[in-house]
Amino acid sequence: MLLPMTKVHIIGTKDTLEPTLRTLHRLGVLQIEDVTEPGRGLGLPKITLDAVTLTQREQIGRLVTRLESLLALLPAPALPLHLDQSYAEASSKPTAALVSEAKGLLDDLAPIMQDLAVQRDELEAERASLPRYAATIRQVMPLAAELPELEDYETVALLN
Repeated sequence: MLLPMTKVHIIGTKDTLEPTLRTLHRLGVLQIEDVTEPGRGLGLPKITLDAVTLTQREQIGRLVTRLESLLALLPAPALPLHLDQSYAEASSKPTAALVSEAKGLLDDLAPIMQDLAVQRDELEAERASLPRYAATIRQVMPLAAELPELEDYETVALLN
């Protein structure tokens, strides 16, 4: 059953904004909308970011791009069993620590993922060529039964 929504304004200091929004998002009790969008007519001043926060935001943007490109190489994973607990633990860490941890993990995983992607592409190319080999083997099998067993010789078949 759908319930009518009540609008809520969250007012606080800049240093508590990010943890508060993370907690509300994790709890899923509110639909959070950006009130600074143009045309909303709320007249709220735009929040300016300090240099540290702006740098972190840019780092996070680059990390998200790297992560999305690595995830595109994989099939969709099943969600972990204790996702809420993991989210709560991560939410309690400072942003700088999360950025550093994510960068380290991506630095470790990127070369492995790229190697796996190359191997996958090679295997898919090999799988695509297997039907051609099957037809060739079917042509050669009757001939192979008639050939004598020769030691230290290699047999080559030329097919048209």
